[in-house]
Amino acid sequence: MQPQIDLYVRKSKRVSEGTDALSIRAQEARGRRWADQNGYGVRKVWRENESAFRAVERPEFEKALSAVLSDEIPALWCFAMDRFSRKGARSVIDLLDSGKRVVFDYEDLDTSRKRDRRWIIQRAEDAFEYSDRLSYNVRTTKERQRTEGKWLARPPYGWTVDKNRKLRNNPKTWPIVERIYAEAEAGSSTRAIAKGLNALRIPGPGGGKWHSATVRQIVHHPVHEGWLTVSVKKTTPVVYLHDGKRVRCTADNEATISAEKAARARRIISGFQLAANPDAPRHGRAETTMVGLCVCAGCGYNMARSGGSLLCNQQRSGITCPAPASVSITAIESYVVDAWSARLGASDPEDALLGIVADRYAALNAPQETAAISEAKAALRGVEQEARQLAADYKAGMFNGALRAHFANLAADLDLRKAEAEERLSALESPRVDITILLEGYARQAYDSADQPTRRDLVRLAVERVNVTKAPYKGARFDGAERVRIEWAESAA
Repeated sequence: MQPQIDLYVRKSKRVSEGTDALSIRAQEARGRRWADQNGYGVRKVWRENESAFRAVERPEFEKALSAVLSDEIPALWCFAMDRFSRKGARSVIDLLDSGKRVVFDYEDLDTSRKRDRRWIIQRAEDAFEYSDRLSYNVRTTKERQRTEGKWLARPPYGWTVDKNRKLRNNPKTWPIVERIYAEAEAGSSTRAIAKGLNALRIPGPGGGKWHSATVRQIVHHPVHEGWLTVSVKKTTPVVYLHDGKRVRCTADNEATISAEKAARARRIISGFQLAANPDAPRHGRAETTMVGLCVCAGCGYNMARSGGSLLCNQQRSGITCPAPASVSITAIESYVVDAWSARLGASDPEDALLGIVADRYAALNAPQETAAISEAKAALRGVEQEARQLAADYKAGMFNGALRAHFANLAADLDLRKAEAEERLSALESPRVDITILLEGYARQAYDSADQPTRRDLVRLAVERVNVTKAPYKGARFDGAERVRIEWAESAA
């Protein structure tokens, strides 16, 4: 019976063709010729379009190596040492010591031949040294290009890249970016913005429909202010800093979103600030008090309306949630409003919550007097949220290796911005407001007599979030004390 052999073929640079790339197919053709000439039949071809260096996972390589080490197949063919691995001698020692056969065609080396042992180890170390040097050269080249403000990746939505790798406004999509920021600043929700774009049949960044998450990503992306970014974990954009300063990546005279407009839009869609004009129509505001306030405790994502109920939005979108919550809108609203009214009615005059409620009530009812204070407080909350997110990203390992320097710069920048925001806020004086209407048992009466938008605002004076857990079984009677945890306001609004 003809002996069998596996082929391992790989291309380092990621390409759109993936494992159908020309160089991969050429390697396979050469491997099949070698098998024919040496009396082997090809059992399987392991194809990969990944780097061979360091921490990169290569599942096909691991399977191919396991097959030969476990005697599932008597031999493995690879085009060249640098296609096999660039991790040095340790990548071939087990093969050499066990006598397993791996053929490196280009170098004419074979792990089953003792005379080749020294040469295989030497070539493996050569491949490691070359990769290490190449990696260093690439890093230093990219670092130099970044300090010059060159955009090295595919241009983000709204932009094109010129011959100097500088970003320029895409005449077709930049107006959409400007529209998104304008609507976000005016108070429209990300869901409403996405719905409006879809209604106009404007293709999303991927060519399909717009989603609220896509809109949010655009509003939060620093590139639209003209700043160069680097990616953390492939998708999260982080402002690139050189000598502690941000780097411009746009060509001269290209339009960008102003820093003030971008910061305000981000605060508003994050719920840290009311819309610039509180008297303007509130586009995209949900029709019930609880929408946008309730969160599924199973996954931490918002709950969305479906008929007369609120459902876990992850589960509703087809994404798995470990404990998807659902609740009747009438039941959850009644429970939360009762708890809200009781909390305000029982508050002591020195209760910190009353100070927060007073500030927020002033922002709702005296917008001209409190606009500057509201803006200052929202700016401070925004910086504090950025700091919390940065700390969480660091703890999750997003700033390991070369990105550690970016963390230090970003942390220093946040400290400076926080000090500036605190100084600005301390220079302003809050106006006096009377919130008697919400105290001494009158809160429920004020709620019942208000219109729907005002009801939403009244509850949000004191409530930050409502966490809802999954019912113990289908059809169970709603028990608010068991299933609901209300998070009361803890920071000035």
